Amino acid sequence: MKAVLDLIGGVRAAVFLGLFLATLVALGVQSHRLDTRTEERDTLKAEALVWASAQRTNMETIATQARALEQWRGIAGEREAEAQAAAREAASLQAALEAEQERRKTERQVIYDRNPEARQWGATRVPAELADQLRQ
Repeated sequence: MKAVLDLIGGVRAAVFLGLFLATLVALGVQSHRLDTRTEERDTLKAEALVWASAQRTNMETIATQARALEQWRGIAGEREAEAQAAAREAASLQAALEAEQERRKTERQVIYDRNPEARQWGATRVPAELADQLRQ
């Protein structure tokens, strides 16, 4: 052991060498911890940028969908008004058709009341062969 101490310069040099090596180990550990924390920070920054970009995209999508919804509401309102107008027209036509049917029924009843033979003729079934010929 004395030969080793003499080789490195004595006890005092051995102590300094030991302290130097301990300091190098401590610096290596701290350097490794710093590198690890720097990598974690960079990863978190990258994730934050991705999240912010996704948020911007989401907000743009929401705004686009809101504009489209407003357009569709306008179109739906127009179509609803058209549908209501068509329904009123259909109801009016239905009422007119029913009134016409009632008028014709009343006319027939007047004719049948005046002429019982007309009632009998109106109630007679047309033979199938004759109906087929009339259709052609």
